Amino acid sequence: MNIHIDESGTFTCASAPESWSVVVGVATAEPARRVIQSALADLRRSAAALPHQEVKFNLKDSQYLELLREINHPTILLFAVATDTGTQTVEQVQDHQRFHVDDLRKNISRMKYAGGKDGLALLAEQIERLSPQLYVQLFCQSILLYNVISQATTYFAQRHPQTLSSFRWRIDPKGKTRTSYEQAFLKLAPALIQARSIRYPMTLYRGLDYSHMKRFEFTEETYPDHLHTEHGLPYMEGHDLGRMLRESIDFPDSKSSDGIQIADLLARCLKRTLQAKFDNPKAIANSIGKLTARQGTAGASVDLVNFSASQFVSPATASVLATMAESSRSLIQPRGAQRRLSRNTS
Repeated sequence: MNIHIDESGTFTCASAPESWSVVVGVATAEPARRVIQSALADLRRSAAALPHQEVKFNLKDSQYLELLREINHPTILLFAVATDTGTQTVEQVQDHQRFHVDDLRKNISRMKYAGGKDGLALLAEQIERLSPQLYVQLFCQSILLYNVISQATTYFAQRHPQTLSSFRWRIDPKGKTRTSYEQAFLKLAPALIQARSIRYPMTLYRGLDYSHMKRFEFTEETYPDHLHTEHGLPYMEGHDLGRMLRESIDFPDSKSSDGIQIADLLARCLKRTLQAKFDNPKAIANSIGKLTARQGTAGASVDLVNFSASQFVSPATASVLATMAESSRSLIQPRGAQRRLSRNTS
């Protein structure tokens, strides 16, 4: 599976609502490569751009609609996490950060081995040192990563099972040298998605073909002991999510990556849609929703994250979110009404 990730927005607390920051992940099977190449070539011609030139700004509704139509393909699945930084203060983000750190530290004494205690203490310390902006960005991105792993696996297990044999993460870099955020991401993201998998166990479905993921399953030697001693989970069950993330991760130049360019366009498109800045935002929202998947009666794979006690969404934003949910695909194909098998992962 190829996963290309990009974002739009600063993730910095703002003074006015509708200050959206979004991060998107585009999960694809190998046949999607030609679909994306063709869609980008058509967009460049429409925008009078040079071959292989990145197209980013001043796109019309019609150009976005055509792009979204072309990449509406079963081998392409969109995930997104968004936060309105205008509805939360720096103090509220810091409170959320302190609560997160305190929660990690409460679990240190429960760890059986010194290595586990030290690792959890270091994770808490590193999160505590993050600036509010980096904390918001990393928190949103860790949710995105887990959503991709936990849901794209089930999606492709029904359609292109061989896609699950590897996970290639490609993330848009923010400079020629590794930024402080990218350094923090590489250190903290595997541990954060592990923690999330304990709180929200990944659901696998009987009858689907997860066999290509077998090499990521824990063995008796690699299973993290604390999942058994502290959470009562049996040995030999679950997948090593950290390995799924670390095995193939890179920050390529977007100029050389069609996948990053698509992720960039979708991030910008989603942000403008949430802000209702298109002439016809509902038409755009309908097309975006077709790229996402819903699980059961849940909405589309666009998670809203808020760091304050209350969540406010304007009527215009609520309307486009509802449109996305209505047009989204079903994660489980109709004939796949399999009995669920809940398995913890790490």
